[in-house]
Amino acid sequence: MLSLRELERAVRILDAEACGARVEKIVQPDESRLVLSLRDAGHVLVSCRPGSARLSRLAERPQGQRTPPAFLAFLRKRVGRATLRGIRLVGGDRQVALTLAAKEGELDLVLSILGPRSNVYLLDADGILLQSLRPLARTRRTLALGEAWRNPDTPAPARGEDRFAQVADGGFFEALEAHYAGLEEGEEAEDHARRLGQALSRERKALERRLAALRRDLEAAGEAEGLRRQGELLKAALDRVEPGADAVRVQDFETGEEVEIPLDPSRSPRENMAARWSP
Repeated sequence: MLSLRELERAVRILDAEACGARVEKIVQPDESRLVLSLRDAGHVLVSCRPGSARLSRLAERPQGQRTPPAFLAFLRKRVGRATLRGIRLVGGDRQVALTLAAKEGELDLVLSILGPRSNVYLLDADGILLQSLRPLARTRRTLALGEAWRNPDTPAPARGEDRFAQVADGGFFEALEAHYAGLEEGEEAEDHARRLGQALSRERKALERRLAALRRDLEAAGEAEGLRRQGELLKAALDRVEPGADAVRVQDFETGEEVEIPLDPSRSPRENMAARWSP
């Protein structure tokens, strides 16, 4: 994540170089990044990715998702070809607002850098929260769409250091992106491994459920076959079954072994046979 000092520098540079530029295109490469392409002012990155949240400028616009996610579709509808009126820090914290002047009025795109709770919010001119890039339940549960947006109630952090202090303003964003490129490649690999592990776990559990169901079916089939076999043996020995008996011993004519068949004393011999087998 950017320190407050680095964020102040990013805001100062972008506000001086991009203020007044028209938004030509907005893309969302993934669930935590937005890129605003500005006429003659480059591509502004607004990232709330935990661990590497930042405001920056890219040399090239990345590929967006084929189907616009809900936040991007909402943003495009409200912003259209708006003009970037200004960029400012919010609340003395690592938060920055990009003010966009659209036909329906001004909107603020607010980047809030709060570690794992980082997010991007869209506010109307009255400060009402219209939409958030990441789910509110995962970032700030106290906020709600349609209600007033509020600054976090946590103390503002120290300004921290500018890790790129030796780099001139003209090379600041290039150095910034070079620094985070390696970090994000590692994060993406870890995320891919986590998603793959989750998919494999779901598949394993599904296969285990199917295997358990097959075992139950085989057990049921085995029990049914056993009952049918008992019915056949009982049919051949009906004349030897005493009424009220709770069992009868018969010889299995296939194996030659003697088999004891349990009976229901309350049923007749034929009813006991029918309960196990029907021709």
